[in-house]
Amino acid sequence: VEPSVPGAKPAKRMSKRDKLVEDILAANFSVLILDECHNVKNENISSDNIARIAAAIPYKWGASATFIANTPIDAFNQLRILGHPLGRVSKGRFKREFAGMVLEDTPVGRAYVDGSKEDQEKAAGELRKWLALTGAYIKRSKRDINPNMPNHTVGSIPVKIDLAKFNSSVQDRLKSYKQSDLAISNLIAQRAVLAEMKVPFSLDQAENILDQGRKVLVFTCFQNSARMLQDGLKKLVDNDAQVELVVGDVGRDEVAQIIARFKDPKSSSKALVLSILKGGTGIDLPNVVQDVIFNDFSWTPKDAEQSEGR
Repeated sequence: VEPSVPGAKPAKRMSKRDKLVEDILAANFSVLILDECHNVKNENISSDNIARIAAAIPYKWGASATFIANTPIDAFNQLRILGHPLGRVSKGRFKREFAGMVLEDTPVGRAYVDGSKEDQEKAAGELRKWLALTGAYIKRSKRDINPNMPNHTVGSIPVKIDLAKFNSSVQDRLKSYKQSDLAISNLIAQRAVLAEMKVPFSLDQAENILDQGRKVLVFTCFQNSARMLQDGLKKLVDNDAQVELVVGDVGRDEVAQIIARFKDPKSSSKALVLSILKGGTGIDLPNVVQDVIFNDFSWTPKDAEQSEGR
């Protein structure tokens, strides 16, 4: 009904997300598989919508290679959404008993902060015990599902860098940061510079792989090091070969096209440089690459584990 009609109420506008939630609820599903369930660790609109859907579905499971993304408290929202008894306790109690946090006075008022290392380890042990007792999570490796999986061999290559050059580069980079005096800024600058200084060593490994006629996948955390890797790889392949790049500014549709080209054994796509954040989840490359190089790692365990799983 048009709002201009006397007595008519304006029609309620519904976003695509809200419409999708309503459609799912109206379908009366019986089973919910919450893939990559570690992504619901934060309480926000998206996880609230997922919780609303999950509450209406009788049978639900979560699937994740990294159940706890960073710390035990990350598990709370998953357990709440999946209807586990531990998800029904108050968040404060969960923080105290299973995350080793304590309530203290802070500049913004009373708040929970991390307790001692011993308290956190004890609490994490309690969480593991209760999850095991209730059978909340069942661990299955890829080899459990497919015994014919090839061996997963992980090695590390020691690298030697010029420390004077490293320190100088870190100081130069900090000059471009708005809050260069923060400890976190210094850590980020160190990681970014180190990633760039390791590029030549990663290219040496990639050259050995490409010389054997195999495709190669290289992970890095930073856009500068990613573009340096792409430029270096272009010099190692034939002129008609492609070196693909997936970083933060590449859209979802373009990512899908790049991955499809790289998977195609007949394509000229021979190397792929992937941002750990952009390509760590949702991308599988079965029988496409035997060799994956990590130029550098994310400092978030979840991101590191997910990218290694590719």
